[in-house]
Amino acid sequence: MIEQFDSFFTSRDGLVEVEPGIYSVIPSNLRKAHYDSIAWGYDKLVSNPLYNSFIWKTPVARYGEFAREVLVNSRNVLDIGCGSLSFTASAFSQNKVPTVLIDRSLAMLRLAKKNLVAVAGSIPDHILLLQADLFHLPFKPKSFDTVVSFGMYHLFAPEVHFLSAVASQWSGAGRLAINSLVRHSFPGNFALTMMSHRGIVSKPRTAAVFRSEVTTSVSADWHFSELGHWVEAVVGK
Repeated sequence: MIEQFDSFFTSRDGLVEVEPGIYSVIPSNLRKAHYDSIAWGYDKLVSNPLYNSFIWKTPVARYGEFAREVLVNSRNVLDIGCGSLSFTASAFSQNKVPTVLIDRSLAMLRLAKKNLVAVAGSIPDHILLLQADLFHLPFKPKSFDTVVSFGMYHLFAPEVHFLSAVASQWSGAGRLAINSLVRHSFPGNFALTMMSHRGIVSKPRTAAVFRSEVTTSVSADWHFSELGHWVEAVVGK
């Protein structure tokens, strides 16, 4: 199965299967990640419909819908920071093209595996679960036609150049899509401020600031949509 992904890798040196269905390119002594200790609780919180509707003013169904919209007509897919796939396991399972789902946290990838098995019975053959570092990816530049990163942008300050790193993997042939939490209303604004003070997210942005940063980082014909505290950004066909 792993051979179908060879064309994306610069080299498979260092790629190991750390447990059935989950691979890593991180050295064994560096595989622990911050989210490992909180993955289960974090996933339970962010998957809660009441939490999303009350805090972020967004129905949880929208997260899966956004993924499905972006994946239409894709030929191959890279998801950077896939997390537990609580909202996207079904979309990725049903989209039968080579798909690489990466996260820095093995605990998150274990939850992703569990959710894939729940919707598909097993990890689909077209999906690779990979532990990797966004800023040290093992892939050739511009290898993927469709590149997505859901719920990640607001974790990084502008000077980290998160979007530039994500876009470096995009061939331009499909879609590049991200979304981000932004300031909107109470109590979400308060939650973002508290999370920022604790170092969980970067300094809260407004929707206008997010749009400006995105178009500055990647000059393209971006399409933006706003729903509550979330802003979606997509470029490509």
